[in-house]
Amino acid sequence: MPNLADILRAGWRRAARALGFGGAVAAASTRALPAAPRPAVTTHRPGGRGGQGERDDVIREPSGRNWIDWDADGIMAAEQLAASGNLRQAAELCHALLADERIASNLATLTRGLLGLPLSWEAGAGRQKHRAVRALEAEEDWLSMADEATLAQLLLWGVLLGVAVAKLTPYVGASGRLLLKVEPWDPRWLRWDDATQRWMITTANAGEVPVEADGRWLVLTPHGAHRPWERGIYRVLARWWLLKRYAREDWMRHSEVKAQGVLVAFSTDAARQGPAGRDDLSARQRKHLSEQLKGLGRDAALVLPRGLDMKLVESQAKNYETFEKQIELSNTGISVGILGQNLTTEVKGGSFAAAKVHADVADYLRRAYAEVLSTTLHFQLLSFWALWNFRAEAVAPWPAWKVEAAADAKALGDAMKALAEGIEAAERTVPEGFAVDREALYQKAGVPLRALPKPAPTRTQPEREAA
Repeated sequence: MPNLADILRAGWRRAARALGFGGAVAAASTRALPAAPRPAVTTHRPGGRGGQGERDDVIREPSGRNWIDWDADGIMAAEQLAASGNLRQAAELCHALLADERIASNLATLTRGLLGLPLSWEAGAGRQKHRAVRALEAEEDWLSMADEATLAQLLLWGVLLGVAVAKLTPYVGASGRLLLKVEPWDPRWLRWDDATQRWMITTANAGEVPVEADGRWLVLTPHGAHRPWERGIYRVLARWWLLKRYAREDWMRHSEVKAQGVLVAFSTDAARQGPAGRDDLSARQRKHLSEQLKGLGRDAALVLPRGLDMKLVESQAKNYETFEKQIELSNTGISVGILGQNLTTEVKGGSFAAAKVHADVADYLRRAYAEVLSTTLHFQLLSFWALWNFRAEAVAPWPAWKVEAAADAKALGDAMKALAEGIEAAERTVPEGFAVDREALYQKAGVPLRALPKPAPTRTQPEREAA
C-alpha cells in the first residue's frame, strides 16, 4: 500500500498540471483522482523537496525588522533593486508607509472594505458542486481556511507591493475534511529569479526554496503576473509620504524654536545702555542671566537686577502654513493613489453628492480586486481542497463578494419621478402621427420591465350558455 507522502505528492502534482500553474491558467480538469487518506496530524505537507514528504515545521518564516531611515535616495535604491526582482528593500519601504495614518486608513477602506462585503459562492461543475458550496458555507470550511483578516492582509500586500505570498498548510478540520490554512508571509523574503523564471522565498532554517502554486504556496498579483512590483502602488505613495514626513519634522522643529518665543532681558535705564552694553552688565553677569533664562521651567519666577526688564519675543511670520499645505497636499496625493479619488476622505459642506459619485470610483477598484482575488483563490486554493475532499477539482466554487453599492431610495425615487414627468412632457409636444416609445425610454434609463400575463379570453353569451 503506498504511503501518505507518495499519494499526496502524486495528487498535488497531477492537479497542478491539470490546472496549468506556472503558465497560463487552464480550465479545471474534471478527472477524478483517488481520495487521499486523512493525515492524523497537521504537520505533514505534500510534495516535499527531494521527492520525500517533509514536516511543515521545517519551513518557518524568518523574523525581520525595519531598519532603514528613508530619504529620496533610499526610495530610488529600493525601486532599482525591485527592478531586478529583489523585493527586500521595497517591502521594507512598504512597512514604513503603513505607519502613516492616511495610507493605513485608505488601504483598510479598500481591502477590509472589500472583505467585509457579503460573500456568496458561484458553484463549479460536476454532480457534487452544490455539496462543495454547502461545505464552504454551512460547515465553515471556508472561514477555517481563510478568514477575512487573513485575506485582507494578503490583498493589502498585493495592492501595495504588487505581489503577496502565503503558505498553505494542510490539516484536518472540524468537519473531518482536509483543509488548507492560508498563512500570509512577509514579502520581504520574496524575490523573482530571472534565470529560472520563478519566485524564490527565504525561510528561517531551510534556506531559499521555490514558490510554486502547487498547493503548497499561494501567490497573489492583483496588477498582473508579469513584473508585478512595477505596478505596486508603493511607487506612487512613497514620495508623497516622504514629503509629508519632512513637513512634519520641519513643523516640529519650527514649533520648538519659533512658537515658544525667546526671552530677552534689557536695561530700562537709558543712561546705562552703552553701545556695547559695557555699562549694563558684566560678561559674567550676562552669562549667568542667560543660563537662568534658558533653564526656566513652567510657572517659573525670576528676580532681575535693578534697571533690567524682560520681554517675550515671538515670531510673527506664519511659516506653519507652508507645512500645513504640504501635509494636506500629500494626503490628497495618497488618497488619489489608493482610492482613485479623495472626496470620500475629505468631504466638506455641500459636497455630499460629489463624494457619493466619487465613492463609486473606489467601488470599481474593489470590484476589480474582488475578481482577481476570486480567481486566485479558486485556482490556487479551492481546486486543491476540492481535489482532496471531492476527488475532482472541477467542483471547486468561486467566491463572489457583492461590491455593488446599495441604492439610495430617495435618489432613485427622484430619478423615476423626473423620468415620468419628462415622458409626459414629451408626449404633449410630439408631432402628429408619432408616439413616444415609452418602453425604449425605460430601457435606456435602466428601469427594469416585466411583461404582464395575457388576460384570459372573454367568452360570448352563446358560449357561456352552451357551457
